[in-house]
Amino acid sequence: MPSVRRRVRQQVLGFVAHDLRNPLQAIVMAATALAELPLPAEQRSRRIGLIKRCAHDMDRLIADLLDASRMQAGTFAVRREPVAVPELLADVIERSQEHARSRDVQLVSEVEPNSRPIDGDGQRLAQAVSNLLNNAIKFTPAGGRVLLGARQSATHLDIVVQDTGCGIATADLASIFDRFWQADRTSAGAGLGLAIVKGIIDSHDGQIHVASIPGRGTTFRVRLPCSREMGPGN
Repeated sequence: MPSVRRRVRQQVLGFVAHDLRNPLQAIVMAATALAELPLPAEQRSRRIGLIKRCAHDMDRLIADLLDASRMQAGTFAVRREPVAVPELLADVIERSQEHARSRDVQLVSEVEPNSRPIDGDGQRLAQAVSNLLNNAIKFTPAGGRVLLGARQSATHLDIVVQDTGCGIATADLASIFDRFWQADRTSAGAGLGLAIVKGIIDSHDGQIHVASIPGRGTTFRVRLPCSREMGPGN
């Protein structure tokens, strides 16, 4: 058992060192150029933007590590309050539009406009859906399509994120919610995103499922319970 824990700890440290070193090196290089070179205003602006993006990436990795640690320790908690589903998903779509445009991916919304509020943590649910949506955009080739859909019944809210991307091998489907799992080992990121998504959905007493056909795309389906106070007639 100690050797297993040691291997896991070494794996974690390896991922963290790799994923923090790359943006840190970019920050150092950009800051050095700003300090030492007489750069035109446009190049200075680009380097300042690079520093901000890299700092954001590092902050996101640290936040993911903290979330994963809390989930493993059983101390991860969510706040419960009424969440307006159409507004939440519209905001997620808006924040992902630039990512989609930069990759020439069509982003489509099919969200029922009159869905009732659900009890949940709006910030955490937005985090989970954003992660699914941005993953879908990332693995969809130019000219492809990513759909965010939502439909509500009397008892459940169903959220779907569907892409026309590269898909996931059948043998990998059972592992995709594991910590540090990555479909593309050459891509940036520690492989914590989907594990955190599942943790957020679990903390809302929900379920998440994935179906994929290699070369044709992937579909994630999230099911969240509606508030008990909201029956069919409400």
